[in-house]
Amino acid sequence: DFKNLFDIRIYNYFLNHERLADFLNAILFDGQMIMDTQDIIILDSNSSGVLLSNGQTIKRTRDHLLLVTMNGQQCIIGLEHQSYVDKGMFQRIMEYDYLSYLRQYHIYEKNIHERINGVMTLAIYYGERKWNYARSYKQMMNRGIRHLRRYMNVEFHPLVEMVKLDETRFQNKDNRDLIIGLKILYAKKKVPEKFIVSHELACLLGTLIHDERIYQLIEKKKGATNMSDYVLGIRKKGRNEGIMTTLIKQLNQKFGNLSKETIKEIKQSNKKQLNSLTLHIFDIEKEEDIKKILLGK
Repeated sequence: DFKNLFDIRIYNYFLNHERLADFLNAILFDGQMIMDTQDIIILDSNSSGVLLSNGQTIKRTRDHLLLVTMNGQQCIIGLEHQSYVDKGMFQRIMEYDYLSYLRQYHIYEKNIHERINGVMTLAIYYGERKWNYARSYKQMMNRGIRHLRRYMNVEFHPLVEMVKLDETRFQNKDNRDLIIGLKILYAKKKVPEKFIVSHELACLLGTLIHDERIYQLIEKKKGATNMSDYVLGIRKKGRNEGIMTTLIKQLNQKFGNLSKETIKEIKQSNKKQLNSLTLHIFDIEKEEDIKKILLGK
């Protein structure tokens, strides 16, 4: 299922400890090499627990769950990867973190000498649109009673917008290329003549193109990949689709509704044919003229 390919690709991408350590160092420590690959253990991402109030069992699945040890101290870090803006992300993260604490609490309940590890979750967003939804209950609340505000439990989750990151903060080449690739894909950076990335990263970026045919071309290629070729292809395709949409709209207004056959011929036309049709649009007197122009007659 093409819709699930991003989830699969990003999950496998961050099973690599070098990428994980580099990513966390860049996000949490401004690129300083504080965390090492040996400091990270990847945990089972399935979270479940028994509610204390009614004994009901609940279960959730995270994207990644990590046990991090630094200077003899431990914490749990969750990673949630989003390729699109999701209004419900904040509430889901609250549930995930609650389950991580709840599972530890049941152990603590049996042995009060057992300590509970702190839990944090990073929401990592790979999309183009700005994330405008709330990241805390505070952002959703009415003003409330001023004197009581400091008592309110208004937890929030950190949000990492990948396309806004500085790629120079990353040491790992794949991580740097991931940020650069997103910026090129979303027209935040000029498309270079060559942008060579690993095949694994090319496939990951390919899932964000949202074009199954282009993704399949990338996936079939072996070895290092020049992503510039595919991005330029997307831009060209986008321009052509824009021209097609405009032409079909104008011709529909001129002749009523075009036949399905004519619309199909326009959509299958190349750039040269579309330009010719655009130049001669005022010379077209009947629908049959469209086919003649596309054929170069």
